[in-house]
Amino acid sequence: MNLELSGYGKYPKSSRLRHRKEFDRIHQRGVRIHRELFTVVCVRSLEGPTHGARFGCAVSRKVGNSVVRSRLKRLLRELFRRSRSGLPSVDLVTILRPGAAVFASSGLEELGAVLLPAWGEASSRAMKAKDAPRRRRCRPRTS
Repeated sequence: MNLELSGYGKYPKSSRLRHRKEFDRIHQRGVRIHRELFTVVCVRSLEGPTHGARFGCAVSRKVGNSVVRSRLKRLLRELFRRSRSGLPSVDLVTILRPGAAVFASSGLEELGAVLLPAWGEASSRAMKAKDAPRRRRCRPRTS
């Protein structure tokens, strides 16, 4: 799935992940794509195909100071806003790792070049995946 940045788009409240329950559901049932600077977790939306994609992000304090973290979150939201029309009806969470602070000084295009392919891969895998929760891997019991 190829995602492109368009010059327009909206980011209404209905396309935001805002509650802990939503984040927990995505983390439990979602498909994960790991990269060096971020992890993308994606699951098919409960709202059905008529609603668009929804987005949430997590940036820990290890990433940088508050200015850097806020800038990264603004860049992520803008990137989602511009690419939302190309995404299927999925719930998407992006978790940034400490090295991602380099994107705060670079522009939206550099961040998009790295993130958009991962979002596309995660959303296509989430649409194919079953909605069953992930099983915990347990060690076999030893008697």
